[in-house]
Amino acid sequence: MGLVRDGTLWDPVANKPFRNLAHLVDRVMDADGREPTAILHCIAAMTSDTALAQYIRHELASRDAVDLPPAVTTLAELRITRAWMRPDPDGIGEQWVLELHGPGFREHALSLYVDHRLADALKIAVILTQSAESTMAELAIPALAATEFEEVPLDEAGAKCRHALALYDTYRDEIRPAPNWPGQRDLVEMLLRSLPEGGQGYPERVRAPELNGLTLDEDREDALIQEWVIQYFLSRNLPSIDALDPDEIFTVETLLLAALRYLDPICPVWESRIVHWMMTWYVPMVLDPATDQYDRGPTVFRNLIRFWHGIHGIDYATTLSALATLKRHEQEYAALRHDPVLARRRAAVQSRSQVADGGPRR
Repeated sequence: MGLVRDGTLWDPVANKPFRNLAHLVDRVMDADGREPTAILHCIAAMTSDTALAQYIRHELASRDAVDLPPAVTTLAELRITRAWMRPDPDGIGEQWVLELHGPGFREHALSLYVDHRLADALKIAVILTQSAESTMAELAIPALAATEFEEVPLDEAGAKCRHALALYDTYRDEIRPAPNWPGQRDLVEMLLRSLPEGGQGYPERVRAPELNGLTLDEDREDALIQEWVIQYFLSRNLPSIDALDPDEIFTVETLLLAALRYLDPICPVWESRIVHWMMTWYVPMVLDPATDQYDRGPTVFRNLIRFWHGIHGIDYATTLSALATLKRHEQEYAALRHDPVLARRRAAVQSRSQVADGGPRR
């Protein structure tokens, strides 16, 4: 029927886009036969508009039977029955494999990839005509042998995968399209709606800020950081060099590295969006959750913001705004102490002893 043109629902009679999905449905209902009936079955199954779905089913009940496979006529009964997840060993993302069962569907699986660098957004979803077991076996490549697929409760899978899909539109301009993706999005959304509610999703993260483009060699970077570290501790009016805490030195160095790489070189303000990211990704990822270094992280960050804005002449109101953002996210920071995603990212960064997607090289 030629209903899609350049990714847009297109009215072949009026030669212009349909106004909305209901307009398309009315146009399809004007036609009889196998293809229009199949389209109506699929729309009724996939739409989240229950009134529109009921309207279509009423029409289908009045139509003469046509030779359509169960995979079309009972598409609404397709369900996710089991779920597995394997994290990337470097903590960058998660690979999900969901088992599909339904009339007319034999050995089908849904494969999804969630990218933590995009605030846990879904990057790609693919429906495969093979079993979940075969899919996981194909994905078990040697480079990822450090982690394995583990079964996940369906309510948790639902919460996390729906969360990831909801964020897809935010980053879709940065994600390269793939065969059938995002073309199968409505079907994927239908399948995820079938999963039970009540599971625990991903924490509310924010996208990592862009690097500021400042290019310094490692020696110059280290020299600047050490100069600021000295100024920072002098500003604290400590009684002697013996009063310096090694954990605080590490934390300050780590925060200064972030300042050097992410803040605007011309006007180096700790903006609220960057403080938010620091408190929910960078700081909990780089500090040791097994020691009080982690507990003291927000306090050191608070002192560092005051120091940094002071030496760069940033006004008091801007400083208060940054500190208020830090305060708002302290509870989230505490809750992320044993977050498995951050734990994997922390281990990967420490094992390489270098900066990797926002982590320190020290």
